[in-house]
Amino acid sequence: MPISLFGKNSMRTAFFWVIVGQFCVSFIVTVLGVIKWVDINPKILNALVTVLIIEQAAAVIGLFKKTDFFGTIESLTDDLWSLLATLWKYQEKCFPGRPNERWFLAIPTQSSDFSDFLSAFAQLKKHHYVEIGAGNQVSLSTKGYQFCKAKKSKLAKIDRLFYIG
Repeated sequence: MPISLFGKNSMRTAFFWVIVGQFCVSFIVTVLGVIKWVDINPKILNALVTVLIIEQAAAVIGLFKKTDFFGTIESLTDDLWSLLATLWKYQEKCFPGRPNERWFLAIPTQSSDFSDFLSAFAQLKKHHYVEIGAGNQVSLSTKGYQFCKAKKSKLAKIDRLFYIG
C-alpha cells in the first residue's frame, strides 16, 4: 500500500494549485503571443487562444455549478439533516401518504440535543421547510414535506435522529 505524504484534503489542495499554475502559465504565454512579445507560430497561437477560452469557460461553469449563491438547503449542517430525517421518519410513520396532516416534534430544553435542534430549526425555518405549531412544536411545512419526499433516500441513510421524549 503506497504511503501518502498528504491527507485527502492536502492532495486536493495540491491538485487545485497545480491546475491554477497551469492555467496561469498558459494564460501568460497566450497573452504574450497575442500582443507579439513572444513569437509563436500562428497555428499554435490559435490553439492556445482556443484552449484558454475553453479553460475559462470550464472554470466559470464549474464555479457556478458548485457555488451556493442563494444558500440552498444542500449546503447546510448535519444537524439540519438529522432534524429533517427525524421529522420525515415520524411523518411517514404516523401519516403515511397524507401530506396534509403533520407530525409534531418538541425537544425539551434540558435535552442534550436542544442546542443542535435550535440551530437546525433556525436554518430550516429560514428556508421555509418547517413550521411552529401549538406549544412550540415543530413540523414540516408543505415545502419541507415536498423536499423530504424528494430526498427520502438521503434522509433514510441518516443515523442520528433527535431525541423523542
